[in-house]
Amino acid sequence: MAKASDLNSMMQQIAALLAKAESSEFPPEAEAMRAKAEQLMAKYRVDEEAVIAENYARGVAEVTPEFREVFVARCSSPFRDRYTQLWWSIADHAGVRMTLRYSVPDYETYVAHTVGYDGDIRFAELLYASAVKVMQEKLEPQVDSTLTDAENCYRLRSAGIERNRVAFLLWGASMASDGAPAHGKVAKLYKEECVRRGESASLNGRSVNAKTYREIYGREFVGEVQRRLRRARDGAGSSAGTVVPLSRPERVDEAFYARFPELRPSKTVAEAKPCEACAKTKHASGQCQDHRPRKATRADEEYYRRNYESPAARRAAHSGRAAAAEVEITGVKKSTTLGESGPTWTELQLGS
Repeated sequence: MAKASDLNSMMQQIAALLAKAESSEFPPEAEAMRAKAEQLMAKYRVDEEAVIAENYARGVAEVTPEFREVFVARCSSPFRDRYTQLWWSIADHAGVRMTLRYSVPDYETYVAHTVGYDGDIRFAELLYASAVKVMQEKLEPQVDSTLTDAENCYRLRSAGIERNRVAFLLWGASMASDGAPAHGKVAKLYKEECVRRGESASLNGRSVNAKTYREIYGREFVGEVQRRLRRARDGAGSSAGTVVPLSRPERVDEAFYARFPELRPSKTVAEAKPCEACAKTKHASGQCQDHRPRKATRADEEYYRRNYESPAARRAAHSGRAAAAEVEITGVKKSTTLGESGPTWTELQLGS
């Protein structure tokens, strides 16, 4: 039977593996260490379940799911939908339940009302903080005084920031020192840096919508993080623990629905009424305009080309996936048996 000391020892092994992975200069070695850490975390969870089962059998008060408000994004953020999508994926990976609400009374932030075991919630916060940090650094990079103007132009333009905005960040003016429009200078420096790096200048300012670029970047970033989470979960193997009256997911579900009874699924499903318009239509499909398959229009085709096949779309997708590859997927999952810890992601963001 696992003990608290055994869990502490296992957590130390996980921390050591992750530390070595971070310091390793060899990607295959680092990836192997992270995979091993994920496997140990799965075993940690099994052993923790065994402790809970033993406590239940002895009638000792067990560790139960907790409620916590987790900061997700500010409502003013142009990427708030991507941030919330990212949090949903990570919360599911960590085994916690949540519902998204506005902060009260200011309604300025999105807050996840989260239910789960303390260690699982902290693990989710750790993963989310790591992912958001990388995403923000790529989408909103700051001018680096140690780099040349050309290198800064490349970094800022690669994040989809408009040329005029890049010029303001670099020089604080709309005109270059030689009297030429500053956005033209940004385009020139960006192209020069692309040539130096052996890349094509796909963000040259022509037929490139910065908003579209950044949306595609965020979409691919979140998608790649989701794929990596699935691979990490599959690679860790089964995490089923010792049998207790309710499984870990069921206990979290019950605690979540006890807190939010209005979200509990209904046991009865109302029968769908037949569509009267479909019954009357003379269309060959036998379906009304609302239910028949929709044909792609020229506008749909142009949207798809712009968002998936254009040079800017391919560049944004590649950059988003590459940035997501930098996110630390495995992390130390803090257990309630290990005592107090430092400030959470939410406390740091809100200045608590």
